[in-house]
Amino acid sequence: MRSAGRESNAITCNPPRTLHLKLSILPLNFHAPWGGSEILWSSLASYWHGQGHEVAIAIKNWQPMPKPILSLEEAGIPLNRYAQGSSLRSRMTARIKRLAGIPHTSSLSGGVAT
Repeated sequence: MRSAGRESNAITCNPPRTLHLKLSILPLNFHAPWGGSEILWSSLASYWHGQGHEVAIAIKNWQPMPKPILSLEEAGIPLNRYAQGSSLRSRMTARIKRLAGIPHTSSLSGGVAT
């Protein structure tokens, strides 16, 4: 509805909402420390981190760790390294147990909590 004698062409809009994302990257490459997919996900991790999002990477503990991956850590992106022999299933089970407060037991300790 217009007021008498006044015309308004103003358009009002709400500014875009800024999203803050928490992103986890889990490369499933177990054969080589650096390849085509690593170029892609490391570039995305760097970009997202630069946009202010929280990025974390869970990666096999390669020896030596590729320099481009170390540069992500130097830029402030946490690298969660896991043992070379551990499977995704065993890592997830251990994490769930840890979060639930269940003591860690191993077959080497005869089932005794360590």
